[in-house]
Amino acid sequence: MAVPVNSIAVDISVGSTTTAPTNITGYLGIGGREFRLNKSAIQDFVSNTATNYVLGSGANVENSGDNNPSKITDDDCDNPRIPVYFRVEFTNTGSIEINSLSVVVNFTGGTPQTYTSTLLPLKLGETSGKTIYLKEQ
Repeated sequence: MAVPVNSIAVDISVGSTTTAPTNITGYLGIGGREFRLNKSAIQDFVSNTATNYVLGSGANVENSGDNNPSKITDDDCDNPRIPVYFRVEFTNTGSIEINSLSVVVNFTGGTPQTYTSTLLPLKLGETSGKTIYLKEQ
């Protein structure tokens, strides 16, 4: 029986950026859809900062209702044909260095799943690609 997602916690540590943080938008792809990582109270993706984003129960992201992962199940997260990834978009050209990235998926009554990448630190940008795929740990 499929167990629904209760919340997703995303921890991102940013190194240097070559563009203003207001020109960067981050997305988490998981369970067959994308979620926007954006907080209204802070400027996202500022150089040399670490930020925690929560989707679902205890959400701290802007437009939390539109970015609610509660329809995703553990079956969706375990499907190897549906990748887990982090993607950035820039209003103008630029780049961002991701020093660390961790995604923890908490299920209602299930065991949490953690996703990360061994490729970090990694520069994402217009000239180097804008997506990093994550693997379950």
